[in-house]
Amino acid sequence: MSLLDVNYVDIKIYYRVHKKGKAKRIEVIFKEKAEEMIKDPEKGKDIEVLETKWASSLTWKEEKEISKKAIEFDPITQKNTINTVEYRDGVIKSCLKDWNLVDDEGKKIPLINKNIDSLPSDIVFVLYSEYDEIINYSEEEAKN
Repeated sequence: MSLLDVNYVDIKIYYRVHKKGKAKRIEVIFKEKAEEMIKDPEKGKDIEVLETKWASSLTWKEEKEISKKAIEFDPITQKNTINTVEYRDGVIKSCLKDWNLVDDEGKKIPLINKNIDSLPSDIVFVLYSEYDEIINYSEEEAKN
């Protein structure tokens, strides 16, 4: 395998939508609980699955571009800082390569920045967290 080969990781997010009048709330369900619920047709009938495919790492070019966009000057400390929300946004938009989102007519929703920005924040936070956990070593793994 070459260092230039791109590897991909798959991430599934289980969720359901609760509607109350015109308002809707997204409930993210942990994988183990969702898989157990899906076994029971009554409990699992409203569980939806967002299936995503991610590049397992940033290229050096992507890292430079994302970092540059995320740097902010703090006038109080007179130092540059990293805006973590901006950085994560860049990682998501660079590394998220595919998803199974479809519209009401069953047509695939294009994976473009505008559509990523339209996702519920609960979903985005969980996606990024899952991705970050997969690609980064824990302290224990780093010791080996």
